[in-house]
Amino acid sequence: MTKLGKELLLEMFFKGITFKAIGRRRRIVAAAGFLALLVYLAGAAATAAQGNKPIKTKLLQDMEFGAVVATAPTGTVILYPSGQSPLYSGVVPMGGVVSPAAFQISGEKLQPFTIILPGSPIVIPGPTGDMVIDGFVSEPPAGANGVFNAQGKATVTVGATMYVTDQLSAGPYNSTFDLVVSY
Repeated sequence: MTKLGKELLLEMFFKGITFKAIGRRRRIVAAAGFLALLVYLAGAAATAAQGNKPIKTKLLQDMEFGAVVATAPTGTVILYPSGQSPLYSGVVPMGGVVSPAAFQISGEKLQPFTIILPGSPIVIPGPTGDMVIDGFVSEPPAGANGVFNAQGKATVTVGATMYVTDQLSAGPYNSTFDLVVSY
């Protein structure tokens, strides 16, 4: 456990994005693992149907909240998909990489696609309490808002809100979330 004065140093790293195809109707699930020691990347394609090119994904950037120190009983870090500076409340940033997740998606040229983000919070258990990640947001926004460009490519970035308490032990907190992209 790392201490900074009387406050605990909390490190949150969203690392190691993995991808898997699911065999139903042109759909791909990207499970993002926040694994500090494992960085595994594998492309995957969904099954083509109705003449559409299979959807493929490639990780461009991991989602990372950096390191923070809680200065209040509860605190939040809001990570924006645009990459603008995070909003800190009840915590002080202590360095580390801070970035939204970014994926390159390829598919049928000029075709629209749908993005589905997690609808419920991700609870990350720790030895002295749970960290919660929710409020997932993306660019383009979730729903039927994406369109592949003339080269059949698009970039999707994902941000979220991390909730911490001053009771959490220091260290990396790891979990996964699903990002669904489909025609």
